[in-house]
Amino acid sequence: LLVIANGAAMALYLPLTAWLPTFYNEVVGMSLNRAAAMVGIPPLVGMLSMLAAGFISLRVRARKPFIVIPGLLFGFAGFGAVLLGDSPLLFAALILVGFCAWFYQPTLFSMPMELPEVDSANVSLVWGAIISAAGFVGFLGPLFVGVVTDLTGTYLIAFSVLCVLSWGMGIAGLKLPETGKQHPTRPDWRTGPRLND
Repeated sequence: LLVIANGAAMALYLPLTAWLPTFYNEVVGMSLNRAAAMVGIPPLVGMLSMLAAGFISLRVRARKPFIVIPGLLFGFAGFGAVLLGDSPLLFAALILVGFCAWFYQPTLFSMPMELPEVDSANVSLVWGAIISAAGFVGFLGPLFVGVVTDLTGTYLIAFSVLCVLSWGMGIAGLKLPETGKQHPTRPDWRTGPRLND
């Protein structure tokens, strides 16, 4: 489920950041400079949202909302980034794309360490699977957009498919067990034994 959640997010984010400058230039009519600047918004917002997620996760015990909320919003943000044209609302859509693509990541990579059935020896295997799957869809996603666009003459079909697939992140998040609450066999890091105890 962690692999699916991250893979669904990257299957939309990576093709968007690869193809949106060309899409905005060819279809929306932006200059290449403006299109590239617009597509620079999601990574900037993503960096800030990752920092915010790290601080918030120290205060909020639940983990699933960090994946479910961005996962359910991501498809709408993707549709907005494609369909809103060169309007002020496009800024909001691109900001939301950046938030959805990065806010969940600190939680996603900490959850394997909190799952009761995953011991420390297997955490690296889980991380490896998450990163490998993201790399695989990151390779296929832009290729998919290019091939489908060449076959159909429009970007909208490929982008729409990827926007719908991105909701797999939210669905996977809903199916995941909640790891943030204290597990009966594991002490809470705030109240459990300290190293010097």
